[in-house]
Amino acid sequence: MAMADVIWAIGDLHGDVHCARAWLRRTGAVNLTSWQWLDERSRLIFLGDYIDKGPDSRAVLELVHRLTVEFPERVTALLGNHELNLLIDRTRQPGDRYLDYAYAAAHPAQYSSWLSGAIGGSPSEAEQRTLSALYAALQEVYAQGLQAKRTAACEGQVVRLERAAKGMDSWSVHVVHMEGEDAEPDQEEKLELR
Repeated sequence: MAMADVIWAIGDLHGDVHCARAWLRRTGAVNLTSWQWLDERSRLIFLGDYIDKGPDSRAVLELVHRLTVEFPERVTALLGNHELNLLIDRTRQPGDRYLDYAYAAAHPAQYSSWLSGAIGGSPSEAEQRTLSALYAALQEVYAQGLQAKRTAACEGQVVRLERAAKGMDSWSVHVVHMEGEDAEPDQEEKLELR
């Protein structure tokens, strides 16, 4: 595969499929209606954290997966810590699993997409009670206006990132979501950004 002129790195979609689609439209690299690659000079790298926090983790996972299948030479998807936590759940006992603590990491609508009713069955009484409690907690946050504090904090971060990005003329970059402190990147994994 030839080196890309433009590399789009998209991370931390956290269950927001509308955000994912908006970023994909912004890149101009792919048409999600016709599933055609539009910009031969572009590549996409998804940096992980597709699940949790937002309302539609399943749709984000399906979108990113389809992109990697349809355009394997142009799209790379890394795992984030949220996906790794979910994978680790396969070996944990009920009550000690990541998704058992959904109140800490998941939007109620995201949590509901994994319940029995979302995959062909009917939600159990316990699932219904849990979902009702999650929605009640979310309403408590909105009623106090706490989401506005998060938005204000993010604005300052965006300004700082915009300033820092102006200094990146030509860097060799090793793209990861996370890695151990003793890991060394392979030369082939380094990308030249322009």
